[in-house]
Amino acid sequence: MGEMEYELERLHQCLLEPEKVHSAELVCEKIAFDAFAGKYNWNGETLTAHRTLASGTEFRIGSIRDDAVIELVITFGAQGFEARKNVTKYLPKDTLSV
Repeated sequence: MGEMEYELERLHQCLLEPEKVHSAELVCEKIAFDAFAGKYNWNGETLTAHRTLASGTEFRIGSIRDDAVIELVITFGAQGFEARKNVTKYLPKDTLSV
């Protein structure tokens, strides 16, 4: 029960004085919530948010160095059989040679 009280107190302090928030963990969770509309997994042991898209792209954001730094890791999980038929529509026109 003490841990829950501690977490609630931290959140309450964020509401009272948001300019004084220095917790990378809280900032990471806020970024993950906003970026993924709340659809992510939070690992309380590693203090990281994790989301894998249907495309295989994996996002991991977490606090490192004693809750002082935020790290974002993006892994592209290409399986080797992705359809690339229409990839040219995403490229700038001046780089295409037809």
